[in-house]
Amino acid sequence: MNYPIIADEDSFVAKSYGKIHPDANEKLTVRSVFFIDASNTYPPGPARRSAFGERGVWSHSSEASPWPALSTPFQTRRALHRFDAPASKGIGMSEWTAETAEWYADKYGEYATNRLAVDALDLSSDVTIVDVGCGTGAALRHVASGRALSGRASSGGERGGPLIGVDPIARMVEIARERAASHAHGDRLEFRQGPAEKLPVDDDSADVVFAFDSFDHWQDHARGLAEVRRVLRHDGLFVIVKDGGAPGGGKSHAVLLAALADAGFDVEEEQNITKEDVSFQMWRCRVPVQAS
Repeated sequence: MNYPIIADEDSFVAKSYGKIHPDANEKLTVRSVFFIDASNTYPPGPARRSAFGERGVWSHSSEASPWPALSTPFQTRRALHRFDAPASKGIGMSEWTAETAEWYADKYGEYATNRLAVDALDLSSDVTIVDVGCGTGAALRHVASGRALSGRASSGGERGGPLIGVDPIARMVEIARERAASHAHGDRLEFRQGPAEKLPVDDDSADVVFAFDSFDHWQDHARGLAEVRRVLRHDGLFVIVKDGGAPGGGKSHAVLLAALADAGFDVEEEQNITKEDVSFQMWRCRVPVQAS
């Protein structure tokens, strides 16, 4: 077999999108959903399109069809977090191989959401930013370019504060450093390996924390949010971005808001942004002054 298959072995996707009949036999009913590269079909059996975001998920049925690629990095990375591609070993994101990281970086490392989300923020010119799950560092490189900055300065010099990217995947951190090396303002960029639940960042050191298309991949949301609070300075800004919106619709949205509230964050603003054929949601959050 020379193409990746990612199977919904625990029926998570199938259940989320109503693909299991309520009277289905637990032992006999086929409930697998597969993600396969657009250039291949699934030889052993037919497929049917499933409602998963825009496109990209297929489940068993009587209608044979080609298998499309996942349409957005959010959909892809969420699936890869659960099943690991291209090797499809069923392991988590923290155990991605170098090959997996290179594949993802090549396909989605410069995805427009990073740039558009930064552009939607009013950032001062000297902010210190920590990007949790930074991937190739595209968002921070866009900040470093200065095109998205308001020109306001809060406490620093012209160089601006450090821009720190954190990612759990060693090869992804290497890729981020490689791409930063040729950037005109690469001296502001730092990339460190670590999970959201144990950020390699000092207490009270960040003005802004990004979680661009990474929040859903944290192993423990409560611990990750506690880490965000630890590294944020007084009145610091926490920005969550989800490409394509909250997965699973209203229920997932409610879960996100509840997790933020439990961690002591207030959502100051929630935006639905559509530009350049890209749609995403953005949440701007802060810890109330009396709770910080």
